Amino acid sequence: MPAAPVQGNCVGLLRRLHRLPGCLPFGHNRAGSDRQGPYLDFSQGRCTLCYLCAGACPKGVLTLPNEGERTAIGRARLIRDRCLVREGCSICIERCPEGALTLIFGRTIRVSKRRCTGCGGCRHACPAKPKAMSIEPLNGRP
Repeated sequence: MPAAPVQGNCVGLLRRLHRLPGCLPFGHNRAGSDRQGPYLDFSQGRCTLCYLCAGACPKGVLTLPNEGERTAIGRARLIRDRCLVREGCSICIERCPEGALTLIFGRTIRVSKRRCTGCGGCRHACPAKPKAMSIEPLNGRP
């Protein structure tokens, strides 16, 4: 979904959208940080892929998927040395709405590139501090 940094009046629009039921809040990075423009704030929950943001985007940076198209806004990535799976934790697997996470021999978690939508459900649920899951954009941007 996100194709480029969003600036200007989009920021206010996106902040208003998150007040609607089911919309994930957006944060905003300042110029000079690794990321610029709004971003999904997975500390607040997961994206439900409702597309309200894409439908409201005045600049066409966020786009609606074609009918029947499977959408991914990012991809989950496990940071192994932070993961609590060896201590019996599997909350990320339980909370993934796409069934994209698999426990491997009780020692690690595999993320299915085919099934993961990047919704952030695993990151939001992860109890590790710092989080053991990150959501990486599909387009390679930070």
